[in-house]
Amino acid sequence: MPRRGRTRSATPRPAWAPRPTSRRTNSNEFNRRAGLKLVFVPFRGTAPAVTAVLGGDVQVTFVSLGPHIEFVRQGKLRVLGAATPKRAPYLPEVPTFAEQGFPGFETSTWFSLFTPRATPREIVDALNGFVRELADDADASKRLAANFIDPLVLTAPEFSDLVKADAAKWQRIVREAGVTID
Repeated sequence: MPRRGRTRSATPRPAWAPRPTSRRTNSNEFNRRAGLKLVFVPFRGTAPAVTAVLGGDVQVTFVSLGPHIEFVRQGKLRVLGAATPKRAPYLPEVPTFAEQGFPGFETSTWFSLFTPRATPREIVDALNGFVRELADDADASKRLAANFIDPLVLTAPEFSDLVKADAAKWQRIVREAGVTID
């Protein structure tokens, strides 16, 4: 007999946030690409969503791996795919979504520095230099790797191009999914 409050459905139920977040948008995009009709279940964050997957209340969620790696190592969670351009070095056995028939299904989270548009170029260059030095630091690299963060160090113009490309990509995805802000 199912536990109180738990229902079983033939349709997988992914956990997602109540507002348009990257997890919800990724779920919508995967749903669309895979031709699925998933029933979405809102949660107030990643931790409750993962708890619901662990408890069998929902079947799947999209999350960043770092905070949940111990559940993977213990065999309590299974990573079905990586939304990255290439396999993650810390989980080489996990195929990318592209390898599984979903080319272009990639997402990343930025940890970035932004300045006001009128910031003098020499200040922007100095900040970029500090970031590059940090990326070259062996101790910092170890800490990033321990948290499953793959640094992508770009110049200010390269990062500007990335922001524009990602904004266009996600605007298209949100529009095609019909996502609205409640």
